[in-house]
Amino acid sequence: MNFYGGELLDGDSVSDRKLDPEIEVLANKYPRVMFFDLLDSTESQNNTSSKRNLFEAIFTQELVKYFEKQVNQLLYEDEETNKVVERSLKDRIGIVTPYKAHI
Repeated sequence: MNFYGGELLDGDSVSDRKLDPEIEVLANKYPRVMFFDLLDSTESQNNTSSKRNLFEAIFTQELVKYFEKQVNQLLYEDEETNKVVERSLKDRIGIVTPYKAHI
């Protein structure tokens, strides 16, 4: 990890926590915290006085779609209905943004 000399780690309560299967798939392939430096992106101001960065917002949307595809490759059979169900990341990931306009 490039930040804090690789010393930024999950706390014990987080690293010991059992993950949902959807997140476990991602956690086995990717770090739980990621930072991206989008060098060519620029901020702008919208009519609500909040700054925004459209390039970063679009990048984040595409990244979430990519992760969603990774998770959707997992199918499981619902024990109650015996139907095959796709996995989803809805309500299972968080994105932190400094821009109110991105919310």
